[in-house]
Amino acid sequence: MNSLNQQQRAIIEGYLDEQGFTFLPLRNEMLDHLMSDIESHIRRGHTFEEAWQLTVGEIPSGHFKNLQTETMEATNKRFNLARSFALLSLSLLLATSLFKLMHWQYAKMLLMASLGAIITALIVSTISGISLHKQRKGRGMLIVTVAGIVLLLASWCMRILHLPGTSLFSLLSTTLLLVLFPALIIYFRAGSSDDSNILMYLHEKHTPGINRFLLILLAIGLILKLVSVSLAYEVGIPNVLLGLAIGGSGLQFFALHWHQRASKVTSMRDYAITFMLVVGFVAFTIPILPYSQPLSLKVVVATIFYLIAGAMILRESNRRAIPLAVVAVSWVYILAWAAASLEWVDTTMKEAIFSLPVLVMLVGALVASRQYRTLMTYMMIVVANFLLFY
Repeated sequence: MNSLNQQQRAIIEGYLDEQGFTFLPLRNEMLDHLMSDIESHIRRGHTFEEAWQLTVGEIPSGHFKNLQTETMEATNKRFNLARSFALLSLSLLLATSLFKLMHWQYAKMLLMASLGAIITALIVSTISGISLHKQRKGRGMLIVTVAGIVLLLASWCMRILHLPGTSLFSLLSTTLLLVLFPALIIYFRAGSSDDSNILMYLHEKHTPGINRFLLILLAIGLILKLVSVSLAYEVGIPNVLLGLAIGGSGLQFFALHWHQRASKVTSMRDYAITFMLVVGFVAFTIPILPYSQPLSLKVVVATIFYLIAGAMILRESNRRAIPLAVVAVSWVYILAWAAASLEWVDTTMKEAIFSLPVLVMLVGALVASRQYRTLMTYMMIVVANFLLFY
C-alpha cells in the first residue's frame, strides 16, 4: 500500500502553490500526476523524501508556469468560442422575437439559426472539455448525452421547417433520451458521480452559465407569449421557445438531481421513483412537439412528474421554509392546471387558473427559489408550462 498520507499530500500542494498555480483544473491534474510519480518511486523502494526529490528533479525550470499559460490560453480560446455561439443564439432569439412581433419575414429562419448556434456551442464545449480533461473518466457517456440533446434540438429544427420524417426523428430522439436517462442513473449509482467524471465536472463548472441561458430563454418566451396573446398574433414561435425552455430546464433539473442524489440511490424503491420521474418528463415535457399524443395522457404523466419532482426537492432540502412554500405554490397550480386540462372545471374556473395573477404568483415563486439551484430549475419548468397553455 503506497498511497500518500495527508501530510505528504500537503507538501505537494504547497509546492504547487509556490509554482503559482491558479487554474484549478490544471492544478488538480498536476497534483494527481505528481502523486502518481511519487507513489511509483516509493514502490521501487525509495522513501517519500527520496521519491519527492527524484520527482521534482525531473521537472524543467519554469515548466509549470509555461504549462499553465499555454493551457489557459487554449482553454479561454476554446470556451470563449462556445460562449460566443451561446450569446449568438440568444441574440438570434431576440431577433426572432422582434421579427415575429413586427410581422417581418425570416422569423423562422432566425429561430433555426439560433438552434444551430446552440447545437454548435454544445459540440464545441464538449470537444474542448474532452481535449482538456483527457484524464477524467466518462467521456463516452458525455458524448452520448450530448448526442441525445443535439438529436432533440435537430428534431425541433425539422418540425419548424415541416420537413418529412419529423415525427420519426422526434420519436428517435425521445426514445434515446428515455433509454439514456435510466442508464445515467445506473452509471452514476455505480460510483461515477464525483468530480473525476468529466460529465459531472463540466456540468458543475458551467451550471451558472446554463441557468442564466435558461432564464433568458424563459424571459424571451414569456414576453413574446404575452405580447402575442394580447395582440392576437400567432403563438407558434413563443411556444417553440417555451418548449426549449422546458426541455433545457428539465435536462438541467435531472443533471443537478443526479449530482446530488445518484450515489444515495440505494433501494429498488428509489430506482422506481426515479424511473417514474424520468418517464413522466420524457413522455410529456420533452416531446411536447408531437401533439399527436392524447392531451389527457400528457396531463397525467406531467402531473406525476411535477408531484414527484417537488417531493424529491422537499426531501433534499429537509423541508426548509422557502422550498416548502415554493413547492406548495407549484403543486396548487399543477393540480388546478390538470383539472382544467381534463375538463373537470367550468370555463370561469379555467379563466381564473390561466390568468395574470397566477403568472405573477408563479414568477414570484421562481424569484424566491433563486438560492436553491434544483428548485429554481424546477420552477422554470412550471412557469414555462403555464405560459405554454396560457
